Amino acid sequence: MPLIADGKVIGTLGVDLALGALQAAAGEAQRTLFNGSGSMLIVSDSGVLAAYSKDAGKVGEPLAAALGDAGKELLAALAQNNRRCWPRTT
Repeated sequence: MPLIADGKVIGTLGVDLALGALQAAAGEAQRTLFNGSGSMLIVSDSGVLAAYSKDAGKVGEPLAAALGDAGKELLAALAQNNRRCWPRTT
């Protein structure tokens, strides 16, 4: 991601996160927030699953591939900046 000052690129920024920590956070949030029901997903800005409380094996997959039509609908909603809770289940 570019670091811009006065309209000029002066550097780049990045973040290195351990996927195991994200997966653990998603699982804990799902248990804490939803009493074990529902699921928690963490999705990159490019639409790739970074964590998925229901199935850690799907981490690294594109959301649409991992969740099918529900994933496509969720990506479309996010692209429209629709950040409401997603009622779909898979």
